[in-house]
Amino acid sequence: MNKLIPQDIVERRAKCDVCGHELTLAEFLISGCFCIWHEKDENKLKQLNSLSKLAYVRRVLADLDVVRGKLALKARGLDHVDYMAVIGEFVDEIQHAGIVDMKKIVNHMKMHGRNHANT
Repeated sequence: MNKLIPQDIVERRAKCDVCGHELTLAEFLISGCFCIWHEKDENKLKQLNSLSKLAYVRRVLADLDVVRGKLALKARGLDHVDYMAVIGEFVDEIQHAGIVDMKKIVNHMKMHGRNHANT
């Protein structure tokens, strides 16, 4: 008889907090943690319903810009603490504007950050 062995399985995609189904990228970008079946916020459902292909592609490209910015930080020997410091500088702008220019964040990520040689 084979014995089941518990394993830690790395989740590859975000899942709905209610039903556990994998979220599409659009659901994840707009809703965050609920699939369309369990999202109760009508504004988010309207955003999902009216999301154009171009707006979707722009969001994906903005996400790619952030990943490239993170890679630029990593290449300079910086880490997640530096990334969070950069994001921290934009918290007010993110909260008030709702949408932030990802290129601005990425450029800031490339120019600033903690220098490990000086710490």
